[in-house]
Amino acid sequence: MYTCAMCSENYCKKRELEKLPRNCPCSEKEEQEKIKKLYIDKQVQKINYL
Repeated sequence: MYTCAMCSENYCKKRELEKLPRNCPCSEKEEQEKIKKLYIDKQVQKINYL
């Protein structure tokens, strides 16, 4: 399985989503929305900054 840790392009961080590889987990719109909701969650933000 292809994961973000294997990626050297970092198009998601650059916000160049049109250049994402086909096997990139970020290329799936449904998954992108789930990830956005996760990052907005206040409890997750608290854990991130421990």
